[in-house]
Amino acid sequence: FVWTGGNASRQKGGFLNYEATLNFDAKVWEDIHFFHELQTIRLGDENTKFVRTGEVYVMLKDVFKTLFDAEGRKVGAKIGRMDIPFGEDYLTQDVIDNPLITLAAAYPYGWDEGLVFYSQNEKLNWIAAVMDGTDTRGSDDTNDKFLSLKLYGNATERLYLSGSIMRSGRTSESAWEFGGSHIVPVGSGGLNSALGRSGSGSVNAYSYELDAQYNLGTDRYLKGQFGYAFLDDDNSEFDRNIYYFRIEPKWNWGPRFSNKWYWAGRLSAVGTFNDDKGYAFDGKPFAGGKTAFGYDTEALYRYALGLGFMPNPRTLIKMEYSRDDFRLIRSSNKDGGSEGRDLIGIITTVKF
Repeated sequence: FVWTGGNASRQKGGFLNYEATLNFDAKVWEDIHFFHELQTIRLGDENTKFVRTGEVYVMLKDVFKTLFDAEGRKVGAKIGRMDIPFGEDYLTQDVIDNPLITLAAAYPYGWDEGLVFYSQNEKLNWIAAVMDGTDTRGSDDTNDKFLSLKLYGNATERLYLSGSIMRSGRTSESAWEFGGSHIVPVGSGGLNSALGRSGSGSVNAYSYELDAQYNLGTDRYLKGQFGYAFLDDDNSEFDRNIYYFRIEPKWNWGPRFSNKWYWAGRLSAVGTFNDDKGYAFDGKPFAGGKTAFGYDTEALYRYALGLGFMPNPRTLIKMEYSRDDFRLIRSSNKDGGSEGRDLIGIITTVKF
């Protein structure tokens, strides 16, 4: 059940199915697997996409062993449609893996068709990807491709670090997005823009992200994130510098409460942070920023505090209060409740 007050997507409150996903992992032969993610319900798409696929790929867990009978290289590969391996948000996008109900304000993620190589070692791991780059499934609108590289690992017993860089590839609508807002030229999609329309048919983006997690004990941590994206338009007037950050603590209440209760918080933001240059930020899944403000948003701030109860390891009940604040550029004539979009919700999740 989620209520968002008078300005966001659940103004009168209501019951909803947030997500229902079936994951099939079939061992084809020794080091070869087939994975199929089938989404029967996805919040926001219930009325238009009744059943859709998420990830669908073939995985070679040891490429050199499988193809060349060479041991010890420890390089794996995925071929098909996959989560874009950039940053950390894609690892917790499923509702059971997210300690809160809402997501971070930026929530950079996406799916795309392509080829991913990876290697896992004791300390430093890497993932490299080349993908179509466009949101359209199974085809591409330009010859330009998405490229990314991610390095991650445990610097110490308690400290986890991750760094990612990527180039989206020139496209009319990128596969990679900021929480429901794909990378597109300013003014695309029929949304309002106080600064006019770019007129470009495509745009490219360059981005990096740094993530850290410091573990304070069992199910207790502090996460930090900082990211930057440069949107390169053919018309330089509509280039955009986008910054985002997140601070997220989680604290299990410990043996006194049978290790079943925790609290979690999240302070996050995304934007140009420029009074004269805005962009479209939707604030998925409930804020509805694109429809309300078009490309006039300077920044979106999200403040969230939640409580979780785990009666068993496969069941999680989450409660949350959060607030979205949209800051608009000075030339915008919009308001429409940009500040103080509140949310109160409770969700039950299970996995099996």
